[in-house]
Amino acid sequence: MEAVVFQWERIEAHMDEHFSNITPSQSSFNTEQDDALPRPSPPFLNPGATEDEILVAETALGFRFPEDFRASLKRHNGQANNHTLIGMGPLLSTEDIVSQWTIWKELLDDDTFDDVHSDPDPGVKAVWWNLRWIPITYDGAGDHDCIDMDPAEGGTVGQIIEMWHDDSGRPLRSPSFLAWLTACASDLEDGVLIWDNDCGFVQKEVDTQTSLPQKPQGLQTI
Repeated sequence: MEAVVFQWERIEAHMDEHFSNITPSQSSFNTEQDDALPRPSPPFLNPGATEDEILVAETALGFRFPEDFRASLKRHNGQANNHTLIGMGPLLSTEDIVSQWTIWKELLDDDTFDDVHSDPDPGVKAVWWNLRWIPITYDGAGDHDCIDMDPAEGGTVGQIIEMWHDDSGRPLRSPSFLAWLTACASDLEDGVLIWDNDCGFVQKEVDTQTSLPQKPQGLQTI
């Protein structure tokens, strides 16, 4: 999709402008890349996925991904570090999507969530985990941004939600992956998102000491 490519070009241009003078030795990243290989700018976006790699992931989850997300994967197949570019954490590769989704499927199959329910925004089903949610980011602590392929009444297939592993909140963040990516590009260009060496891109007005995504307030923790 040309619209997805355009948004990535905006993001890449911003990164090139702001990180052009940063070398790996000057950054806070650890990388196992061979020294002879070219070093991409933070946050170290991976090359695009192949059609076969996407098909393998879709087969594992049992359904086709939205076209805007497929186009994004073909541009960048996740990230190679733990710094946030968009959402709650680094973007996942096709392989990592399958890995995280499988963990949640196993918990669901073991009836782990039989007695718990979420407290979602309108348009999101009141379940703890849904097999038709695609985890697309990971914060390292069990929380994800997900593409919701099975919304509740009033929701939109392909909408972006947050999934907290130990909190019942299921906030609805965007009507589609493309809209989510577009908002990221605009926030970078407008200076709403700024770079923090410890966390990645964070909201400008948020104290970088506590700038990682925070749990929704006033919700019961299960």
